[in-house]
Amino acid sequence: MKNSDMPAMPNPTSRTLGPRQGLTKLEHFAGLAMQGILASPNLNIDLAEKLIAEAAIVQAKALLEELEKQK
Repeated sequence: MKNSDMPAMPNPTSRTLGPRQGLTKLEHFAGLAMQGILASPNLNIDLAEKLIAEAAIVQAKALLEELEKQK
């Protein structure tokens, strides 16, 4: 399993969610990136939601790639 697909905050005692427990690292980091993008006072409100979501995913993937280099 790729690092980006691993659970962001695994709960080894939880059996209700099966092998995938909660958000993946990619989903978690993308959410944090989107939060930062949307909080920017310089955000162009006319940007399409899809572009904002895509930018958040790009940033999350870049972070995961850099983290892999640190190993």
